[in-house]
Amino acid sequence: RPPRSTLFPYTTLFRSQIRKILCITYTNAAVDEIKNRLGHYNDYVVVRTIHSFLYEYVIKPYQQQLKIIINQTFNTNISSKTKMYPRLEGFGLLSKLKVSDFIGVLKEKYQILMANELTKKKISECVLDITSINKYPFNEKGLPFIKEVNGLGHEDLLKLKTALWEEEGVLDFDEILYFSYILLNKYDFISYDIQYLFPYILMDEYQDTNPIQNKILELLCDKKITIGVVGDIAQSIYGFINSTYREFEHFKPTVKDFKTFVIDGNRRSNQNIIHFLNYIRSADKKLDEQKCLVNQNASKVKFVLCEYEDVDILDKLNNDNIRVLCRRWADAFEYITNIEDEQRKALKQVHDYYRYIVDMDLTKEFNSSNIDWINNVKTIISIYNAIKLGNFGGIINQIKQIFDVDILKNSRRVKGEELIEIIKFINLFKTFTDDMNYLEIIQSINKFIEETSLKSYEKLELIEEENDLYREKFHQYLNKLELKTLKIMYEQVFTEDSKYLTIHKTKGKEYDSVLVNLVPVKKERAWGDILNALENPIIFHEKISDEVTEFIRLAYVAFSRARNNLYIHLKNTKEDIQTLLGKLEEYCKTKNIGEPFYEIIDLN
Repeated sequence: RPPRSTLFPYTTLFRSQIRKILCITYTNAAVDEIKNRLGHYNDYVVVRTIHSFLYEYVIKPYQQQLKIIINQTFNTNISSKTKMYPRLEGFGLLSKLKVSDFIGVLKEKYQILMANELTKKKISECVLDITSINKYPFNEKGLPFIKEVNGLGHEDLLKLKTALWEEEGVLDFDEILYFSYILLNKYDFISYDIQYLFPYILMDEYQDTNPIQNKILELLCDKKITIGVVGDIAQSIYGFINSTYREFEHFKPTVKDFKTFVIDGNRRSNQNIIHFLNYIRSADKKLDEQKCLVNQNASKVKFVLCEYEDVDILDKLNNDNIRVLCRRWADAFEYITNIEDEQRKALKQVHDYYRYIVDMDLTKEFNSSNIDWINNVKTIISIYNAIKLGNFGGIINQIKQIFDVDILKNSRRVKGEELIEIIKFINLFKTFTDDMNYLEIIQSINKFIEETSLKSYEKLELIEEENDLYREKFHQYLNKLELKTLKIMYEQVFTEDSKYLTIHKTKGKEYDSVLVNLVPVKKERAWGDILNALENPIIFHEKISDEVTEFIRLAYVAFSRARNNLYIHLKNTKEDIQTLLGKLEEYCKTKNIGEPFYEIIDLN
């Protein structure tokens, strides 16, 4: 590492309340992790994702220039009064206007005759496609185009996109990248302003940058600033958005004194896990071996053999701290413990409806509370938990979601009649059993609302078969979810700190114990399954598609999240894994590793 005075000239930063170190990383989870580790040094560092950084320092302050570019490029007329802002992650393009109101605007102001045929999902598909420019190598002559929306011709498509910019002022993620690149390329003073604010720029997770992000970084490079990039090309897993490790491999900034440093020390995982990670890296000679620096835990890597889906694997492993990491979110449902298979399938159907039909992330929806049935679940479980704890103040705080209880807080003496009704409501919840389903619970609460003298806001929403809003692919499964499942859904599944995660979501995070289940999709299936991938762990290959080798890199990222306990679920028998065991044994001999760093847990 260079001397501290070179990397962190604190005296310069102390004198300025404005100038700071800029750290750009890939995910919000990584932003939070870095901030937590920085502690009081956060006063001197700005940590952002690439999109939030570009919006805050390029798009937001230079709205006038942005609108000039949009109007010139697409022959539109975005008003100077319109404030452009980024699309909220996990949400559609509409947030100011209801779909019905927006469609009305499309018909009356923009004369789109087919506006009535548009849905919220279709509207949210109207974004810029920047593939022609954002590919490796970077194609600066490429031009973006508006993605097709089924049923709309070119003219109406442009009107719809104009309406989204003008009426909503919303920019999709790729639009933020594209317009930021054009702004920085066209207006030198924007780069100068950023260079003054941030004399030191660090790009974390650089292996995950895509070509246009790399080009933006190049535009910010200048001899007046110090820039550094950090990453591991073995962890490049965002090929589906055109990210490529080749950007990192060929990074050559136009600055003096460019230096490369190899960080081969691993401060996270124990030695046995690191041996396994080195085995995964061993086929690629350009990848350096890692060394264990601090973790002295001796737990071995555990291959969990289980062919059957009806085995409660987490219960058998007897480790309450395990996080389940999967290729696809839905694959995690088979590990959810203490619920019946029918409930697991119903929960998966609820998830799949939102993921593949509505195109929403339920984790974000549970946080935002914009959907009635989600609010119902949160209210039910919160009241249920408060009652179990015997916390009367907590119960009152939770039931205010249903009843107007401010009078109870403001009165010096609670009226006897109101107190009796609250006790009745508490007793109603005490009759709810674990196997009582969502439909029965909502019906019971609504019946109480009808009969009580307590002032309520309105009944809880309940969509039954005879309702026009009933969607068979969703409501039949929601209505049959049992109280126990609803509790698991709220407390373990759809939470920011979920026990069940996709591997992409864990980037930048680490956990004491990790169970990995990998099911290849699309071109990744060229490996056959995870066992074949472990037998032939090729991270890069000139003759093998990156879409295929990314599966190995995805596995590597998952394995490297573990600090002390790494479990790998293989749906195989002992006989099936003999080839893998032979290769691991040979690797141990080659590297002079005396005792095997792995063991077998056979649940077949």
